[in-house]
Amino acid sequence: MHPRGERRVQQLYQQVLASRIIQRRYRGYLARKRVNSMKFELIVVYVQSFIRMFLAKSQKLRLKQEKFSVVVQKHLRRYLAKKVYFELRSQAYDLMVLNKILMIQRRARIYIKRVQQIMIMKNQRANII
Repeated sequence: MHPRGERRVQQLYQQVLASRIIQRRYRGYLARKRVNSMKFELIVVYVQSFIRMFLAKSQKLRLKQEKFSVVVQKHLRRYLAKKVYFELRSQAYDLMVLNKILMIQRRARIYIKRVQQIMIMKNQRANII
């Protein structure tokens, strides 16, 4: 083979090798870029899932607290209603007792007046005789 042809073949061979190296490096760069983007996407998905989990737990806790506060309010209202009921009932009983006492006092006064009138009448009859 001719020395020029041989050199030309050698140059072409080196160009092919150089182009393969460049292509290999570029493909490696693209692969790393894809892997990095996939890693980033995985990180984003992980962070999103963590945030969703946190929000779900806090929402569940808030609902639990609201349910608890509703139960506490229910029991407090029940307690207050019973307290008012028993106070009213006690006042009604006190009024009933007071009315009975007043009625007894009225009847006692009427009875005492009658007895006094009878005594006065007896005294007047005794004085007459």
